Amino acid sequence: MKTLTEFNEYLQSIGRYTFDKKEALNKLKISNNAFNLAAHKLSIKEKLISLRSGFYLIIPAEYLHSVPPPTWYLDDLMAYLKQPYYVGLLSAGAFLGAAHHQPQEFQVVTNKTTRNFAIKSSRHRFFVKANLQLQFTQKKSSPTGKIIISGPELTAVDLLRYASKIGGLDLVGTVLNELAEVIDAKTLVKVAREYKSLATVQRLGFILEYLKFKSLAEPLSKWVLQQKPSMVVLRTDTARMSGTRNFNWNVIVNDELEIET
Repeated sequence: MKTLTEFNEYLQSIGRYTFDKKEALNKLKISNNAFNLAAHKLSIKEKLISLRSGFYLIIPAEYLHSVPPPTWYLDDLMAYLKQPYYVGLLSAGAFLGAAHHQPQEFQVVTNKTTRNFAIKSSRHRFFVKANLQLQFTQKKSSPTGKIIISGPELTAVDLLRYASKIGGLDLVGTVLNELAEVIDAKTLVKVAREYKSLATVQRLGFILEYLKFKSLAEPLSKWVLQQKPSMVVLRTDTARMSGTRNFNWNVIVNDELEIET
């Protein structure tokens, strides 16, 4: 191999679509300037995209007018950044069968502030959470290896935590209505025990009860009440602080829900 184009073709032949600059320089034995010029030429032809400084995504011929799915490159990108992660929220919900609402962005949870980016029309958004609870995630096969997604129980709690940032409580409730079918009640309580926001769990429990998922709501309610929780408002994206009080969850229902079922 003498050129960056040949290097890209070789990687594709072995099922790889990402590489870092250091690897390419070692393989090709070319100068930094020569690499930068070659990479620039390929990027103009939309055959190569820089996802981060020194980290590249190869665009195969069949995706020249679109973009490979994030499952092809996300795991490699996060390894390059040396950050733990999981695909979460609405994107995880879609993986887990809650496909009623297709997210307009690919949502990833990690432990550090990470710059969002877009490849053409494909947007990638990162959410920060210190305690990732990776023990409640799943590994899924991808065309280039694997990808990590949050399990249904962790997804459910995260959806409530970030509800105001991903479309609101009504949308989250609609997704939960589908996701609940694959949630395990015992695992949900385990996730709740280790979650850092009791208020989030209270809101989740209220919505599960509202949706009549009794087998999930009752064990969670028992645990929540043992924690002697304070009263919290259901919606955090409104100035209204008053409403009916639900004592199963110590939730102030400060607005009506409009959940598609």
